Amino acid sequence: MADPYQTDSLFQFKGWIPTVAGHLTFDRFGHTLFPSKSVGASIGKGRKRAAFCFQRRVLKDGVIPEPLLRFQYNRHSKFCYAAAAVVDAADCLAGFVYVFSYTVGPEESRWASVRPRINDPERGDALIQKMRGQSYGDPDAWWQDFMKNHHGFLQRNALFACEFTIERCGIVSISIAQPVLTERLSFAGEDEMLDCASDLASQVFFFLRDVTHTHQHHPETNDTMTDVYRVPANDTQFTWLKETAYELFRFVIRYKQHRNLQYCISGKGVLAYLSSLTSLIGSKVPNWKAAYDLDRVRDSIDVKIQEFDYALRKRIHAVTAALSPTIATLAIVVACANLVKQSGVPTQRHQILQEIDQLTGAGFPWLLATLLLLAMLLHFLIWGADGVPSACREVTLLAVARLQQNVRRHRAILLSFVLALIFTAGALMVLIGFGW
Repeated sequence: MADPYQTDSLFQFKGWIPTVAGHLTFDRFGHTLFPSKSVGASIGKGRKRAAFCFQRRVLKDGVIPEPLLRFQYNRHSKFCYAAAAVVDAADCLAGFVYVFSYTVGPEESRWASVRPRINDPERGDALIQKMRGQSYGDPDAWWQDFMKNHHGFLQRNALFACEFTIERCGIVSISIAQPVLTERLSFAGEDEMLDCASDLASQVFFFLRDVTHTHQHHPETNDTMTDVYRVPANDTQFTWLKETAYELFRFVIRYKQHRNLQYCISGKGVLAYLSSLTSLIGSKVPNWKAAYDLDRVRDSIDVKIQEFDYALRKRIHAVTAALSPTIATLAIVVACANLVKQSGVPTQRHQILQEIDQLTGAGFPWLLATLLLLAMLLHFLIWGADGVPSACREVTLLAVARLQQNVRRHRAILLSFVLALIFTAGALMVLIGFGW
């Protein structure tokens, strides 16, 4: 029986690039700083565009860290990904992805010969430099020239190459030819070949997502919310799209259940992705109804954010309420020291007041004024001018929550630092007491 998931020796995979608006723009394709800065250029203007980019990357889902992998097993997980694409007649970005090895080994010479041809600032005929010189050229003419003069060279020197298509709605299609896998690798069976194709498709998808999508509402370092799924040749049920939606929903619930304000706010952002994907599924699958209620989940997240808001404002209000009497007490002490100085009381019996008086002469009042100004500024940021939470309250609350999270994470280091300061101050006091 023929495998419905494989046609013409091709493995078909699909995934979804998160987009809140439900419409991707290809103007910034290839321009990203994560996980490393990509290098690229594009030709054309408006919706018609051709682009080329490359980026050095480490495997997204590697279990063993790169240094240990190299030291213990003499292997590496560093590669260079390159992509060439053009917007076709269906308004989709279609092209090829090439994967190279740029670490030590027999494959290093391949990348050393490829790199000057695609990017060399000292050469005017390098691929990227020529594209930058004709940024408003004809994308179709550039694509024909690329397929004629560069595609074969890159494909021969790459460890792996495949075709891809990115639709405006965020759907990514990746096609892997079976001869590409069997040319350099041997497999014990069909299942092992499928596992290899799935792993390669995932890495290609992560690369395409990073150079197309701006990371929002989630950490960049562990962005595995969406992945690719193997699909049949004639995919009409869009089962993989529904699985992607449920995976995003699981992330929303996980963020909502986390006892941290930052995760709750991120969960609300991922919920916006899920809402966009739900609308997309509704347009692809008639009469489809989601098994989750976005409005109720959104209300629940809002309530939890308000709980964090109330608890944090109570804590900050208690701190600001305690800060004012403290500053007032210090001001009274400074005033008493100045009164003693003006009254002519012998200072031999008032050594502490004499030292306070010396501090006032060294600019101590400016320190008190600075503390008072900071307390007033903090109070205004949290409560506003009339006791009403200000417009920047959410940003301030998120910053304070992150500070608390970092303090808890590095509690041992901070405690060691404070103990070291106390020990040093005590040692200095002992040395001064003995007259050293």
